[in-house]
Amino acid sequence: KMSAKASKAAETRSKAKSVITMLEKLNGSSNPDKEQTRYLSQKLLQIVNTKESSKKDVTCKSGLEAILLALENSQDHPTCMALVNTLAEIANEGGGSVKRLIGQDTTRVLLHMLAYLGSDVDWRLLSCILALLAKLGPKDRRFALRARLTGSLSMILSAVRSSYTHHSRAKMLQTSLTVLKLTVLNSTSNSILLGRAGAVNVLSRVVLSSGKKQPVPLKTALAVLNLLIRSSRANASRAVSLGLISSILGLHCDYHKSDIRHNRHTAIRKSFLNILKNITALKIGRKSFNEANGLLVMYNSCRDYLADKSVDPLLTVATMIIRRCQPKSRLPILNSRSTIRFRLPGMEEPDLLEGVYSLTDEEEDENVEDPPVDGEELNDNCQPSDTSASKSSTATSDVNRDTFKSFSYNRSDLKMYEDFFPELQDFKVDKTNKLNKKVLIGWYLVNKVSKNDPKCTLNHSPDLTKLSNSWEVPCDVSDVTKTFADVIKVVDDSEKQGVGHHIYFVYYNNCFVTKYVLFYPPDSSTINGDMMTLPITNNIFSHDNSPSMLSKLKNNDHSGIKQCLLSFLAKVTHAVSGISIGALKPKTFETDLFDLRSISIVLDHNSHYELAQKLAQSTISVKEEINKLSLADEYGSVPMTKSEHQVNKRNRLIKSKLLDDLARSLFPDDVINDVIYSCDDVTPGNPVTSYNLKFDSKFESGNLRAAVQVREFEYDLVLNSDCNSLHHYQWFYFEVSNMKMSQTYRFNIVNCEKKGSLINEGMQPVMYSMVEAKQGRPCWRRVGHDTCYYRNHFLRSKTTASTGKNRTYFTLSFTVNFQYVDDVCYFAYHYPYTYTQLKVDLQNLMSNIDTSTMYVRQQTLCNTLSGNSVPVLTITSMPISDNAGSAIEAVHELRSRPYIFLSARVHPGETNASWTMRGTLKLLLTPPASQDQPEDIRIIASIAEDLRKSYIFKIIPMLNPDGVINGHHRCSLSGEDLNRTWLDPNPQFFPTIYHTKGLLQYLQSIQKAPLVYCDYHGHSRKMNVFMYGCSHKDSAAAGETSTTVGGPDDTGFKTLPKLLNHFAPSFSLKGCSYVVEKSKVTTARVVVWKEIGVARSYTMESTYCGCDQGRYRGLQVGTKELEEMGARFVEVLLHLK
Repeated sequence: KMSAKASKAAETRSKAKSVITMLEKLNGSSNPDKEQTRYLSQKLLQIVNTKESSKKDVTCKSGLEAILLALENSQDHPTCMALVNTLAEIANEGGGSVKRLIGQDTTRVLLHMLAYLGSDVDWRLLSCILALLAKLGPKDRRFALRARLTGSLSMILSAVRSSYTHHSRAKMLQTSLTVLKLTVLNSTSNSILLGRAGAVNVLSRVVLSSGKKQPVPLKTALAVLNLLIRSSRANASRAVSLGLISSILGLHCDYHKSDIRHNRHTAIRKSFLNILKNITALKIGRKSFNEANGLLVMYNSCRDYLADKSVDPLLTVATMIIRRCQPKSRLPILNSRSTIRFRLPGMEEPDLLEGVYSLTDEEEDENVEDPPVDGEELNDNCQPSDTSASKSSTATSDVNRDTFKSFSYNRSDLKMYEDFFPELQDFKVDKTNKLNKKVLIGWYLVNKVSKNDPKCTLNHSPDLTKLSNSWEVPCDVSDVTKTFADVIKVVDDSEKQGVGHHIYFVYYNNCFVTKYVLFYPPDSSTINGDMMTLPITNNIFSHDNSPSMLSKLKNNDHSGIKQCLLSFLAKVTHAVSGISIGALKPKTFETDLFDLRSISIVLDHNSHYELAQKLAQSTISVKEEINKLSLADEYGSVPMTKSEHQVNKRNRLIKSKLLDDLARSLFPDDVINDVIYSCDDVTPGNPVTSYNLKFDSKFESGNLRAAVQVREFEYDLVLNSDCNSLHHYQWFYFEVSNMKMSQTYRFNIVNCEKKGSLINEGMQPVMYSMVEAKQGRPCWRRVGHDTCYYRNHFLRSKTTASTGKNRTYFTLSFTVNFQYVDDVCYFAYHYPYTYTQLKVDLQNLMSNIDTSTMYVRQQTLCNTLSGNSVPVLTITSMPISDNAGSAIEAVHELRSRPYIFLSARVHPGETNASWTMRGTLKLLLTPPASQDQPEDIRIIASIAEDLRKSYIFKIIPMLNPDGVINGHHRCSLSGEDLNRTWLDPNPQFFPTIYHTKGLLQYLQSIQKAPLVYCDYHGHSRKMNVFMYGCSHKDSAAAGETSTTVGGPDDTGFKTLPKLLNHFAPSFSLKGCSYVVEKSKVTTARVVVWKEIGVARSYTMESTYCGCDQGRYRGLQVGTKELEEMGARFVEVLLHLK
């Protein structure tokens, strides 16, 4: 039996071979017999249908070539039908048969048949061809191209048209639609050609005729129609002219009502929405959609979608349509220019009409297409930057960049920085080679200075050149040091005549020296912690002719000098309205030493209030005539005792907020829309009532321009841009009062600019409650339910929009439930840290210094544009000399210590940088501990002492005081990002950067370039703490070879990040980058690396949100964690020794 079967199979194969052979002969004939070809074709089909073994002979290369050649040459319909069915049987075999057919160009032959048979083709044959093409097409990557080249597109469209017009051919509808879909898939050219041939009209009829009776063809027809509209704007316009929007909305409503419970046809419902989404990409489409009341339909549908998580894809597309078609609104402000006015030196008053909204601003280009809602939440692949800048400084300022002329440094310029390095000049050794530990009194006579003298300009660094007529005499005035503050400024009252006599008593390293010459107005009488400025009259002390003092100086009358100084102090004290000498003593800083494991502060609120109020008076604010602090800053704050968890992300929350915003335009009668707070000159809207919240931001670092009551418990808030700029809306800090207890309020910051935010990744804003503070919990804590960040419907003016697309702002929304009645609460983007707070911290920290072992100097580097001083600190250890032979070596050892240069807060909105710097300062200024103190305190004190003995720290804790004071996010009063001016800083417009770079260049000129430079920053789009460095190798790998020319070799620059990754729990090595990008060549990190030659030049970025790794994973960072990071940074420097 087995042998019989084998012989029968061999006989069948031989029959198939013989048929193939005969067919090949006919193909080679110039005039093949039509009847013989038909017979062989049908015989071959019969063999293939009955015998599986014969298919192998048919599917071989020669067999397929013979069949396809016969098919291509024949115009006989029965012959073609048999051959096509033979190919269909082969395609159904599987096992790679489809690939073999495509490899032999089967699809081209079939498409060519459709083209030359034309409209005369039998519909049965057409049905077979289309069925085979529907099977082969998905595997042929060149199918769409072949369809266009063979000219078969019109025939395929005709097949679709005839399928729905003739009931007898209805079975062919699905296959013809499938083939048509394959021709337009990923082919814009085919979509355009089919659109011109009337495909949109044909498919619209198919969709309307199918309805609910034929869901399968309807689904395919909708997919093809969506592809045509998405690929061609002309097709979308044709769809609008055909009235397709109304029809699709009607079908959408029908399917939504019938399918809302079971969700059996979600694919069809999504196709409806996709067609509407692509049509509304056109302005005419949006207009037609709104005229058809499409927004209300989408609103009602989305409300139903929110109740069912299984239809999230439908909700996503529907909200995209809503956001695209929702009418655009203007912010309730006159223009986008900041309400803060500051005229730069030598520049004209800015045009107040610049940035004003115009009626044409609401006209959008037809090519505007907004990005998906989900895609705007956060882009983890966003370009990393020093503090996440999305624009270069050339595009952010409304001031002409050409006015900022560059200045180069010469030797004389660098000479003036000598006095900022007292550690290189102090510690003189006497003839016995012993360090002279007695006090040195330096006395300088100051000549008259005119107001117009360049030395009096507050924007320039003080004149630090010593005058020639000076005397130095050793004497012990330890009693005097108890009554002096660190700096006493004396200003002559004769300034009223335009001429001033100035004496500055500077006390440091047990020395009184007068070195600084500056102009101060005569009414600037304040006592500023360790600094006092007051007018005195000539009858108190005349420094121009003081024979008694001069004689005592020349005669070395030490006791006389002491008595003279005490007498002078008494007279000055009397001039300040009876303030006692004891009042000049700095306040005691009641704080635990910096604990690297648990940071705690014991806050004396009364002392803090008095000191903060006093120091705030000398802070110069541009937005207010008299600077004032918020109640939270006056009262002070301590860290939260417990870490706060990140908020769980809710994907559907943004959609819900978007629907609430849409309801404003759909139901305008439910909207109050009253402006209840505004910083503009003219306050619009209704006055505040007892039912409204009360807002305020007119305090240091505050930022809130306007508040609009939208609903009873919902408010839209508008932020102020940076001064002299039309951009940078992120930092906010405002006061809220008059709230109802246990009532939930919603706040919407409606003019944010950045496309992404950590708000959608678990971050919350912070709040300070005065009721809780008075109850013993003066803490800034994370608050806000339903926090999210999304694109809104508020239109940006053309002058502020970076491109023609996406000209709308973003909303940062959160809700808060107030727990107390008559409370006063403060909200901020991040933990506030003001300029006055820095002065308070410095005075408190300086009061704890052990002068016998610690060498600490606080100096004023320069004044800002508005006249605020920029402090610079020098921190190291005193030279230790136990015997005469080691005195010179001790001084030499101190001056040979490597320099560590640190800076922070160049961007005012990055308050986390100041908290990190605070941790650094607290550790470095920790005095030596006694043996009776706890062990952890002694360990910390030992670390601090080792750091001071190992390095000389130069620290500028706040590079941009003006921006901090006036509530800016990124710029100074010049309207420029200071971290983009390091390459050529202008001393008139960017004095802090100019003189900071001067300090670094001075160190380079004396061969003492810093071992490490680090600029502290904050990052709003990435988690953890990480660093940016500079590397030739990494930059070359990223294609940035031109940016590294001139930089030092890569030697150990990755050591510090690796150490931090080991010791600092919030640090992430994976987040670090060492690529020098072209957009960052003007930043501090790159300029210090290339021009100063510091290989270890970094930007350290601290997150606003929290950590996704390590000990703090899933937690939001607080001031405690930020201060710990600052301490850890300097602690690991011990491992670089």
